[in-house]
Amino acid sequence: MTPLEALGPELVRMQEAGVGRALSGALDCAAGSIIGVMALPRNILKADFAAVVKYLRDRKNWQQTEGDDYQRAFLADLNTMIDNAGPAGWFDWLLNVRNMLVHRGRRIEIGQILPREPGHLDASGTPVFRARVATHLPQQPERSDVDIHREPNLPPA
Repeated sequence: MTPLEALGPELVRMQEAGVGRALSGALDCAAGSIIGVMALPRNILKADFAAVVKYLRDRKNWQQTEGDDYQRAFLADLNTMIDNAGPAGWFDWLLNVRNMLVHRGRRIEIGQILPREPGHLDASGTPVFRARVATHLPQQPERSDVDIHREPNLPPA
């Protein structure tokens, strides 16, 4: 095992955290633009994409004004963009990964130990087991480790 191979799992964790934070940060920047352009009654300095989406989706008091007509049309477009931007549930998963990274302690890592090819032989001709670790992204980042392991009949996610 080389020093670079030893760093592999740490690099995966670092990239996972970086991607999660960068994507959620980009969405929050987009939220600031949405608040400004769509004239939403939200604090633009604390723009939060999830809060903007929730505000628009939960809004009940739509008026028959030009501004509300634009906002309703924008909400329809926004829902379509979110639905088409990735696999089903990607938006909630991303927000939950961000919250997991920022607001909770480190998670137990789930992964696989996979054989490495080609195999090697030692000096006596005996095969030497070589493996690599494939770290899995969390399937349910909104749940804590304790919550997940309270259900022993389900595989950890």
